[in-house]
Amino acid sequence: MEITDWPRNTYKQPVTYWKKIDQDNYGNSIFDPPLCFKGRWEEKAILFIDAAGEEQKSDSVVWVYCDVTEGDYLFNGNSQTLDPTEVQDAREIRGVERKSNWEGDKWTEIRAML
Repeated sequence: MEITDWPRNTYKQPVTYWKKIDQDNYGNSIFDPPLCFKGRWEEKAILFIDAAGEEQKSDSVVWVYCDVTEGDYLFNGNSQTLDPTEVQDAREIRGVERKSNWEGDKWTEIRAML
């Protein structure tokens, strides 16, 4: 589904995103190169339901305009490091909530729970 443009104007903080694409033969995660963009990062504890259906409590909530998934990583700032596990304070996405527009053809809000 496509993502609307309007939230991008309200996102002011630099965020780095690493998409997990696979695992090597030793079980280590492999990531796409980092993508830097503007988002909205809040150090905020909220309850959410993870992909396994379990209730979890977040440490941070990040509003983004790209379609993130559980297991990907985010960092509050800019980084060009290829492996997010080597970046101090880069955090794994543990939950994602998406809201669509009235027509259901575009995402109006995507937020990641860390």
